[in-house]
Amino acid sequence: MAYVGIKQNVLKNMSSFTENSCGPAAVACVVEAYSRSHSDIMLPEGRETDTIFASHPPDFLAIPGTSLNLGTTPWHEADTCKAYGLKTNSFSKGSANGIPWIQLKNALAARHPVLCMVDLGKLTDVWGAHWLVVFAYDDNGFYAQNANWQDPEIFIPTAQFEEAWHCWFVPWGTAQYAGIEVWYK
Repeated sequence: MAYVGIKQNVLKNMSSFTENSCGPAAVACVVEAYSRSHSDIMLPEGRETDTIFASHPPDFLAIPGTSLNLGTTPWHEADTCKAYGLKTNSFSKGSANGIPWIQLKNALAARHPVLCMVDLGKLTDVWGAHWLVVFAYDDNGFYAQNANWQDPEIFIPTAQFEEAWHCWFVPWGTAQYAGIEVWYK
């Protein structure tokens, strides 16, 4: 199978300023990409993640009035995309041959990026949930924009991506294999 999805180097890496801002950074990555061709969705250049973080901060175990939180839930990621004028289709939970895999590949074939929650410990030596923007796949694996984690654009072999995407430790089981397809309305 040939490369399927958005071509490489289209999605801009967004920096995040705290260890729990990968959710806003992933949304900023997608919003910024769509803003290039749609003037009704704009973020201040160089402050994309800060803007998303200020308007839609991470919501999981967040302590109001502080920057303390444990990250961003899938439903909050989807709501944040919608607040910036994008459409979403959320999916999750299933076996490797189940519906999430089909939905992920169908979204990428439609050239829609997909926000995926992964177990970072399966990709690096740092443990924790992490949001990636998956933008393509081929016979060997998946291509992702890494939302400010070491290498901005990464290739993940299929078996490793499956292990990471399972994200077994999240407290709500429906976030396992969590994916959010995003496109302009």
